[in-house]
Amino acid sequence: MRRLRSRRQALRGVLSLFLLMALISTCSRQPPTSDDNNPPAQEYDPRNISRTETSSYTPSLDVRGDRVVVVWKDSIQGNNWDIMYRERVGDTWGEILNLSNTPGYSSDPQVAIDVYGNVHVVWEEDQTKIFYRFKDATGVWHPKTILSEGHLPQIQADENGTIHLLWVGASGGLEYQPKTPGGWGEKENLPYLLAENPALHVAPNGYLFAVAEAGPGYTPDIYFYEKPPGGEWSPYFNVTHNPFYCWAASVFGLSNGMAYVSWTEHGMNRIGYRVRNADGSWEDVDTLPGIQGGPFGSFIFGSGDTLLIVWNEKQENWEVYYRMKIGDQWGGIVNVTNTPGESFLGKPPKVKNGMLYVVWSDNSDGFFDIFYDEIPLHF
Repeated sequence: MRRLRSRRQALRGVLSLFLLMALISTCSRQPPTSDDNNPPAQEYDPRNISRTETSSYTPSLDVRGDRVVVVWKDSIQGNNWDIMYRERVGDTWGEILNLSNTPGYSSDPQVAIDVYGNVHVVWEEDQTKIFYRFKDATGVWHPKTILSEGHLPQIQADENGTIHLLWVGASGGLEYQPKTPGGWGEKENLPYLLAENPALHVAPNGYLFAVAEAGPGYTPDIYFYEKPPGGEWSPYFNVTHNPFYCWAASVFGLSNGMAYVSWTEHGMNRIGYRVRNADGSWEDVDTLPGIQGGPFGSFIFGSGDTLLIVWNEKQENWEVYYRMKIGDQWGGIVNVTNTPGESFLGKPPKVKNGMLYVVWSDNSDGFFDIFYDEIPLHF
C-alpha cells in the first residue's frame, strides 16, 4: 500500500508541477485598460464555463439527450477544495453550484446521468472516503452521504436504470457497488490486486469493464477485469506485460464483450493500446502513431474495426488531441483544444452520434478554468 500511495502522490506531484508552472506564467487576469473609468470587460474563450478567479481542475462530464453535466474541483475556499457542478439544458447553462462544501479536501469528482434523469455525483474526500450526492428527476438535490472508505471513485450508468460505482478500497483492492431505483446493492470485492488509478466502462446492457495499474516497483502493468450482465467479476488479466511504466489506463467495451484498452508508457513518449475480441481472444499490443511530444493520459473508444483515441500531449504547450483508425488506416491528428494556454484533459470524454464531448482545465483566460466543447468527429 505504501508503494502505491507513493506512486499516486508522485503522479499528483507531476500534475501539480505542470499546473504550478503554467499558473506562474499567468498569475492574474489583467485585461487591457483603455479608460480608467470604463475598463473593458474580461474577454473569455466562449468554451470557458467556470470563469472564476480561483483554480479549477479535474473536470468530469456526462451527456444524455440535450443535457450536459460537468463537475470539477475548485479552490473556492482556498486550501479546502470543493466540488462544483454546472448543467446545460439545450443551449442554456445553469448556475454553478457547490456540491461538497466541506472543510476538507474534496477531489476526483465523477458524474453520471441515469435513464430516469437523476444525476449522480461521487468524489474523494481527504483521500480516504467516497462521498456521494444526487439530484432527482424533479431537480431536487439530496444531502451528501459517505458510501465507503477509499479513493478514486468511478461512476457510470447503463441503459437498464442501474448506476455502477468502482473505487480503490481501504485495503488497496478494487471494490464495486451497484445502485438501482431500489437503492444501493451489496459491495463486491474484485479479485485482489494492490491497484491504483482505476477506470470503468459500462456497456448499454450493463456489461462491466475495468482496468487498473498494479505491479512491482516502478514498472506497473495494466490489468483488466470484466463482469457480464448477471455474472461475476473475472480474474484479472495482465494486458501490457512489459518492462515499461504503464499507467493512466482507460477502457471501453461493447455489449457483446469486445473491449479496448489504452495506457501511457511513461518515459517512452508512447500511448499503447490493445483490443479484446468478443470471443475473449486478445490482439497484440499496438501503439498510437504520430506522438511528437510527451503524452499523458488517454481515452479509447471503439466499435468493430473503428478506433478512436483522445489524449493529452505536450508539444509547445499541453493540448488535447484525437485520432481515428478505420481498419488498418489511421486518419489525421486533430487538435481539440487549440488554446494559447495549458490544456489538461478531463475524464472521461463522451462519444455520441458522431460527436466528441470533452472537458479540460485551461489557463488561457488567466487562472485555470473549466472548458467544454463538442465537436464532430472526422477521420
